[in-house]
Amino acid sequence: KHFSHPDKKIRDKAVAVFSKWVSRQENLEDEDHVRLWKALFYCYWMSDKGPVQRELAERLSALINVCANQQQAERFIRAFYTTMQREWAGIDRLRMDKFYNLIRCFQKETFAFLAKSNWRSASIAWVNKIVSEGPLGLNHDGEALPCKNPGLQLHMVDIVLEEITEALNDGITVESWMGVLEPYLELLSSVVDKAVFDRVYQRIFEVLAGKQWLSAS
Repeated sequence: KHFSHPDKKIRDKAVAVFSKWVSRQENLEDEDHVRLWKALFYCYWMSDKGPVQRELAERLSALINVCANQQQAERFIRAFYTTMQREWAGIDRLRMDKFYNLIRCFQKETFAFLAKSNWRSASIAWVNKIVSEGPLGLNHDGEALPCKNPGLQLHMVDIVLEEITEALNDGITVESWMGVLEPYLELLSSVVDKAVFDRVYQRIFEVLAGKQWLSAS
């Protein structure tokens, strides 16, 4: 109840206490993380005004790198997207922008997590599985399914290059880079909706072919 308290100070204290607690939890199951993210979702729901929302989005996203081990981080990330998919239809128009920002921050922190792992292929693979079978709407064979949350799907497409940029500062191998892009290549090759195809092509692959990315590589 402290997470959704109307008093910001109480919510902030709850997040600080939670951060210390979750860093010591080595055996939480998937359902435990889902319950935790339900509370964190409503904590963020209660935040108002841009600076407060941005600060909280960064704090919640940074919890990825507070988790006690990689398995816990994986479950934390999966529970986040499970929660976003479950709650997306209930987010009203006035709150949509702030949840877009939360997803941006979370994506950025996920890439930072992968960078800290030196872009290990196993880490990339399980993040890809979560993102593919979650917000991107692909099945385990990489085939597009009817998308229940197209706004969430398209937002993931829109932000991937923007949010990975900082994590690339220390370098990445071609193999790892192709691994990161794999879910979006699968989406491009399997989607039947022309609007989604165009969005993936224009916001990712057309940009990658542009002068800025070619010079950076």
